[in-house]
Amino acid sequence: MPNGRPTPWPRARSTRAPASIQVLSRLTTAVPSSLAPLPLDLCPQVGPVRLLPVDFPRARALPRQQRHYGAGKPFCGDCWGGWISDGDGGVILFWYDHRGAYFDGFEFVNNALYAQRVDRYGTVRWTPGGVLVEGPATGKKVAGIVNDGQGGCVIAWSASAFDFPGAQGREHTRARRISSTGTTLWDRILDSSGTQNSLGYWNIVRARDRLFFQSSFGTRILTLDGTVITGMPIEGFGYMVSETDSVVFVLSDVGGLKILKLDSQADTLWSRPFTVRVGCDGVIPFWKGALTPDGEGGIYYLYSCQDTIYHFDQRGQLCTSPV
Repeated sequence: MPNGRPTPWPRARSTRAPASIQVLSRLTTAVPSSLAPLPLDLCPQVGPVRLLPVDFPRARALPRQQRHYGAGKPFCGDCWGGWISDGDGGVILFWYDHRGAYFDGFEFVNNALYAQRVDRYGTVRWTPGGVLVEGPATGKKVAGIVNDGQGGCVIAWSASAFDFPGAQGREHTRARRISSTGTTLWDRILDSSGTQNSLGYWNIVRARDRLFFQSSFGTRILTLDGTVITGMPIEGFGYMVSETDSVVFVLSDVGGLKILKLDSQADTLWSRPFTVRVGCDGVIPFWKGALTPDGEGGIYYLYSCQDTIYHFDQRGQLCTSPV
């Protein structure tokens, strides 16, 4: 800190590479040893990783300046999907891709799903350009990803094929498990419909060897080997969160809401109805991030009306008044 002024951060020399992320950090104060940076041999220093060795997205009919979604910038604002740990220091991620998609003059009306694994050393492990999960012919997709606990992942999504040349006029929800090497282990169509906007992806979580896939239909439960447990759709709509060996839902209920906790075999551990605050009628109670474990088998739920937090213990009892 010369002359009493803080030392400026060094300027990062950018490569301007598309589809890459650079992170620059600096410790400014002492931190506990438990939060200190890992040794270099445990946390290798690597440069940006380019996932797509293609001009992305491919849109041959568009002027060059429009191919990257805005002012010629190498960026796709609606291409990011999600990512999870591969369990070995790396990540598995997926994205929405427009290679082969149809542009109607205003937007792409369909898309594809691609996935890629990057190990702890920054090495791209799967097919260059990504593993194709599902192509653009099945329409526009909304998807999520969860770790399978064995170095791979399960990707689940909804697809709607309407309003583009050759569109199938159908929707479906689907799940696919991909191994640590990028090989498809199984692929399941869960529900299908010929009505537009009748099926939509909401969420997927894993509790041990059970997968809980939620859509506008309800909740489908699958085993990790791809077996669909039929006759067990959970009625009602709501978001859910995994607690490793169990899963928690918040659902609509007569006169209010209900928190429902299931074990990994989909058996009910507890179910607790509760009323919401006065004046909150008609407020949508479900959104991602509304549920989070308390670390002791209980759950916190944040209701979007008046920012109300409810805390339920491991037995499902409301252990505090709304915060």
